[in-house]
Amino acid sequence: MKKFGVGAILSVAAFGALLLLNPQGAYADAVTLTSTGYGPYSGTVPDGGNVYPYYFTVVNGGVTTTNVELMCISYESDIDYNESWTATVAPVSQYTGSDLTTYEEAAYIISQTSTLGAAVTQWSNWELLDPGDSTLLAGVATLSVADQKAISDLLSAASAYVVDNPDSPIYSKYVIYVPDSGSQPEGYSDPQFLIGEATPEPSSLVLLGSGLLGLSALFYWRKRSGLKRLSTGA
Repeated sequence: MKKFGVGAILSVAAFGALLLLNPQGAYADAVTLTSTGYGPYSGTVPDGGNVYPYYFTVVNGGVTTTNVELMCISYESDIDYNESWTATVAPVSQYTGSDLTTYEEAAYIISQTSTLGAAVTQWSNWELLDPGDSTLLAGVATLSVADQKAISDLLSAASAYVVDNPDSPIYSKYVIYVPDSGSQPEGYSDPQFLIGEATPEPSSLVLLGSGLLGLSALFYWRKRSGLKRLSTGA
């Protein structure tokens, strides 16, 4: 079997990374979201809604990512199957003041899903972002006493965590999808605000591909230099 040098391997890896991009693969934080499925029905939402995760196809700068799991954080807006809209991806760290605090708490809450369950974290983030919504509060009132306590405890824990951990890596793990009002199809409600783990950006892939190509060139140059020294006896 033919053996490949480190430089050849890096070149192939770089080429593969760059192939993921189209010719206009420069980073753009404007994305197109298409709903492709819903999370489990909570069984208690007054309007028969669902809870996290909501599944999306995300198109960002020509790069398409499927089965992206996002949590809706705007209780009043609906998500319909196959509905598409555009949104701006905003890192939590981009916000300031009370907005920063709120989205850091939202990031902490969604990070607890594997421990507390999707229903509790979904309802907690709805209550965090729409605390005075009468329909939401009516829905919370239909939950079990245990679930209501879990939601209240999680909201308190999120607030305390943000105060005690201003530089937590949890915040950088998540991004906010801010919808462009009016970008949804005619007849649909305003699109949702969403939170989820950051997906790879085209710019990151460009940097990865470029870096690998640079390393490949360095290995090639050093190899050629070594061969030249051997041939000249230098």
